[in-house]
Amino acid sequence: MKRLLTHIKQHWLIIFAVFAVIVAVMTALLVINPPPKTLVVATGAEGGTYSEYGKRYQDFFAKRGITLQLVPTRGAQENADLVRDPNSPIEIAFVQSGLIDPAKAAHIESLGSIGYEPIWLFYRGNDVDGSLQKLTDFRGRKLAIGEKGSGTYTEAIHILSLSGLDTYPHLVTMPTAEAVDAIERGEIDAIFLIQGVQSGNVKRLLANPDLHLANFVRADAYAQNLPYLERLTIPMGGLDLKRNFPAENIELIATTTELIIKDRVHPGIQMLLMQAAHDINGKENFFTKRGQFPAFLGSGLPESQQAVLYYEKGLPFLMNHLPFWLAEFIHRTIFFLLPMLVIAFPVIKYLPEFWENRMRDRINNIYARLEKLEQDMASSIDPDQRTAYLARLDEIEHLAFKLKHSKTHSLEYYTLRGHIDYVRSCLQGSKPYINPRN
Repeated sequence: MKRLLTHIKQHWLIIFAVFAVIVAVMTALLVINPPPKTLVVATGAEGGTYSEYGKRYQDFFAKRGITLQLVPTRGAQENADLVRDPNSPIEIAFVQSGLIDPAKAAHIESLGSIGYEPIWLFYRGNDVDGSLQKLTDFRGRKLAIGEKGSGTYTEAIHILSLSGLDTYPHLVTMPTAEAVDAIERGEIDAIFLIQGVQSGNVKRLLANPDLHLANFVRADAYAQNLPYLERLTIPMGGLDLKRNFPAENIELIATTTELIIKDRVHPGIQMLLMQAAHDINGKENFFTKRGQFPAFLGSGLPESQQAVLYYEKGLPFLMNHLPFWLAEFIHRTIFFLLPMLVIAFPVIKYLPEFWENRMRDRINNIYARLEKLEQDMASSIDPDQRTAYLARLDEIEHLAFKLKHSKTHSLEYYTLRGHIDYVRSCLQGSKPYINPRN
């Protein structure tokens, strides 16, 4: 313990500098940019695909100590509007690709697509002659295109506009749930639906023998005109082998669900979202293979650099092996410690030299006073001055006694003490004094 105290006394300046660096780093970690504990997410209508995604992401984040506050909306279009609004509390949203114009995507970023959203077109009646092969073949029929403000409505208008049907007078706008009821009652002739194959609405319409599924025979052309669209194929009998439904290969077009964030979202949270997308949306399903999502599919929106890093290298090592809060804490420690060390290293490296110089300067200062005394003694050997000389020497010796020195300066220190004793012996007459000028 005594040796430890001695070491601390000898190297207190270095210890203080290291301690100051540690305190600065810890203060930065506690004050600067920690991950938030609560995030606000725009989902969609209750019971819809986005709502289900939201609940699963909420559970995922809850296990890691973060609360996702889910905000129900009318659908993808409202989600897109909310996440683009700088005054909106919405920080994360599930959005259909293609709803946001990249030129108007300031302060938002994409983490990539997390799944297909097939675009279904169900219609009433028989198509025994194969005449309903193109959207233009539906001219003259009542076609439900979703509720204004919904992603279905916006996407339907995009698709219909390619055939010049976006101003078609028989287009009907209504919520999806109402449109499903209406087509089963025969009040409308066809319905656009953008939902997963496992959704209740799609299952309900597929099971209705009075309804048929349109075959998008020009799917490649739609995907070429709207790059965010993908072509999907339902093989013969793919939906029901027993009744061989469909009776032939059916081509669909699909948009994708894109995970959009405001660019201010914490980098650690972005990586956690990528991990959630991998775990929740990366599984195999009817249209996708395992690991196909998340992925960038060319929506044109600004890409998050954190997502780019994830796609190139995967999750950071620490997030793969440690709880999120600990991995993030260590990451921030490294992030702040490295620049601090860049600044502190030269300082700490210089401290021993500074200490050595400081000790040498103190010894030299005492030597300077001793030299001045010797010069005065050499210029005047008057015995009456002996008492005054001894008083000055006592003062110099007292300064030497108070001098705290390290082992590296022991030789210089005791050489100084020897010189002081020599001058004292000369003053007391036990040794002849030699004038240094001679």
